[in-house]
Amino acid sequence: MDLGTPTWYITYFYVIGVFSFALNLAVILLVIYKSESIDNFKYYILAFQVFCMLADFHISLLVQPMYLFQFMTYSCVGPAATYMWANYLLITTHLLLGIQYVLLFLCFARRHQAIAKIKQHHVIPEILFNSFIAFELACPVAACICYFYTGVEQEKVEGFIDQMYPDHKTELLSLQNYVIYRENTVYMIFFVIFKMLAGSLVFLLIALATLDMQKMLSPVRRKLSIQNYNHHKKVINSLLAQFAAVLVLLLPGLAFYTTRLYPYETGKWIVNITWCIFQSRSSINSLVLLASTPPYRNFLMRRLAGKREKVSTVVVSVHTRTGMN
Repeated sequence: MDLGTPTWYITYFYVIGVFSFALNLAVILLVIYKSESIDNFKYYILAFQVFCMLADFHISLLVQPMYLFQFMTYSCVGPAATYMWANYLLITTHLLLGIQYVLLFLCFARRHQAIAKIKQHHVIPEILFNSFIAFELACPVAACICYFYTGVEQEKVEGFIDQMYPDHKTELLSLQNYVIYRENTVYMIFFVIFKMLAGSLVFLLIALATLDMQKMLSPVRRKLSIQNYNHHKKVINSLLAQFAAVLVLLLPGLAFYTTRLYPYETGKWIVNITWCIFQSRSSINSLVLLASTPPYRNFLMRRLAGKREKVSTVVVSVHTRTGMN
């Protein structure tokens, strides 16, 4: 059984990692300098985008995890794996991704409250709102603590392999930096509970907030200028587009549940392809944000139009000089 990491897999992670980092950085600069018409909401978008960039940089360029599904094992082959145990790298990954979910919800919740205050309907007290956000942030932290303790301690790994996977001891011990997770433990159960609780609440509340915002927008239309009304509507559409893009986050989890139904080589292929798709989520999110947010889209269109005009001017100038000669 080959537990090695394919060369194409590592190459893809480096390529998508560099591309996503550059794209995320460009979007962050746009959010900072070209968000005059987005009011204070830009800070929530900025926080979400920063964590997208951090998560992508961490996973693609530093960790490069590979899931060996038959053994509930993660092998890390990135540069950071030289200096830090895989278990620490993976709980950091889970934490960054969990915070992404919460920040996306925060974007929806803040926009919902901005509209609710105009209509004076469904306004949530600030202390209750902040308490819920704190609870949502605590769930990924608690999940990561549980996840850490499901990992087999480094000094006990060899004995655990002798007990659980004796036929594959040589292959597993040949891995450079890996962590094996215990399946049927209290910590694993609580890890799943915390992840499911936080994830379900985020998705449910985003759906409810979206429906409520759509209902509230029509009655408050008379209280708002056309410009403000269109502004709120465009922000909601942009958030919905980003929410659809972030659904890519669910793909690895759904695919991993089915891998054990297949032979090892087929399951390994499914896992690797799934991780590659997963790593494109940040780039997709950035492109969706650029396409669905008018200030950023208009800025890019003006820049592209300006470059085309310069190229056209140079071409016309060259042709004119050629004709004169």
